[in-house]
Amino acid sequence: MGRLAMALGTALVAWALVSTGSADQGDVGRGSIIANQGKTTGSGPPDAVPPCRNCHGDRGIGDGSGGFPRLTGQLAFYTYKQLQDFTVDSRPSPVMTPIAQALSDQDKQDVAAYYASVRGPLFPLPIMDPELVQRGAMISAAGIPEKGVPACITCHGEAGSGMAPSFPYLAGQYAPYLQYQMDSFRLGRRNNSPLGVMTEIAGKMDDDDINAVSQYLAAVRPPCDCGEFGSSAGQASPYKPAPLVENRAKN
Repeated sequence: MGRLAMALGTALVAWALVSTGSADQGDVGRGSIIANQGKTTGSGPPDAVPPCRNCHGDRGIGDGSGGFPRLTGQLAFYTYKQLQDFTVDSRPSPVMTPIAQALSDQDKQDVAAYYASVRGPLFPLPIMDPELVQRGAMISAAGIPEKGVPACITCHGEAGSGMAPSFPYLAGQYAPYLQYQMDSFRLGRRNNSPLGVMTEIAGKMDDDDINAVSQYLAAVRPPCDCGEFGSSAGQASPYKPAPLVENRAKN
């Protein structure tokens, strides 16, 4: 696991350096217009860039289909980078690639800044297998040493809460989406992780491993007062650490 550990360390440093040049340069107001109204291009049809909310929902809350992830509160640089990667086809998508190609670099920064600034509620959790969630929690916290799989928290933070400015939060993201992206890395359909780290990690995991960690990450909640649908209690409950895993953070 030495080479992979070195790659992870290098990726952490490299992304931290790269992200400082493009983060926090977007205009939230302009990003809100694109996200909610779309953008007309000079040579394209009126809906050349459809409103992001058409697929990603109000305030970027997404849905559980696996196709449309939560964008609300996501790190600005990460969202910006994904739009860049859709543009150059290192993350090919029949839906997102033409949209990203119709956006200017400033548009991408604006949209990323907008979604980083908003908060949207979470959908109630479906019934989950507690043993599967527990196994996913262990993979997230400790990895799978016998397979050379590092802990998810190395880059994505404790309980998938993200690591600013570059590594996205995964907590509360939809399990079908996470599974689909892990499969995309594993099968070579997505090749945009720094130094190919995610491609290598996903390639060491089988279907059961991916399902377990996806279910766990969907079950934990991001550290925000996002609220949940179907609740009349107002703000979301205070953030709770990963279940079944020792919490090293001090309250």
